[in-house]
Amino acid sequence: LKSRPVMSSATDISSGDGHHLNDSAFVQQAVGWAAVVATLFYFAAPIKDVFGENGIVKTRTNANLATGFPYFASFYNCALWVMYAAGDLPKLMQPLAINILGVSLQLSFLTCYWYYATEKDDLVSCRRAFFGGAFIVVVAFAVCESMHSFKPFGDFAMVMNIIMYYSPLAAFATVVREKSVARMPLAPLVLTLVCSLLWLTYGYMIRDIPIMTPNACGVLLGIAQLSVYAYFSISYGTKRPDDVEANATAEANEQQRLINST
Repeated sequence: LKSRPVMSSATDISSGDGHHLNDSAFVQQAVGWAAVVATLFYFAAPIKDVFGENGIVKTRTNANLATGFPYFASFYNCALWVMYAAGDLPKLMQPLAINILGVSLQLSFLTCYWYYATEKDDLVSCRRAFFGGAFIVVVAFAVCESMHSFKPFGDFAMVMNIIMYYSPLAAFATVVREKSVARMPLAPLVLTLVCSLLWLTYGYMIRDIPIMTPNACGVLLGIAQLSVYAYFSISYGTKRPDDVEANATAEANEQQRLINST
């Protein structure tokens, strides 16, 4: 009788491990590109508010939005991620790809918002956001240059990423004052939660702390933002107070007209 070759067993085990590794790599890539697609929708969500029928460009005013801070935060977030991801390819190809596109989109949004800003406080806020973000990028460059490493870009991107996820809450004061979510768009809030969950999963799979940390915060912030939106939407509706007042006035005038006609 011929004995079974020893190498046969080793080959089978090796083949099994290879399939397992290939499956893991496939899942990792699938999650990464799913996160890219979700983030594309997140970055593109303001297109309606900026370029839509009732958007900033068509109406030539930014009065329909509570704040433009998310555009500035997203722009600098994308810029820092591009710098960080470019230093660790091909591992961070997905973050690099989506953030290059994000830089272009957010730059167009913040430019339109700033150009059509008319209120003094709004103009001051735009300047502060722009130069504050620029200062962070300059500091990041200086730190990376002194350390001769791209890694600090990841730390700065991590902080800016958290600020970006927090930025929709900058409209919270307006929501409370007006008791309306009309100027707090829903789509970015939903996509904040979806993107954070996907990037958190991807970051865990590739063991990247700068990706995991801000997206763990993003999940919590996404839940908080949706909770705020749901509370005010259910309690007070989604119309702006001036719209409600205008409708009430129109109804009162119509009733008075009917009374006078009789």
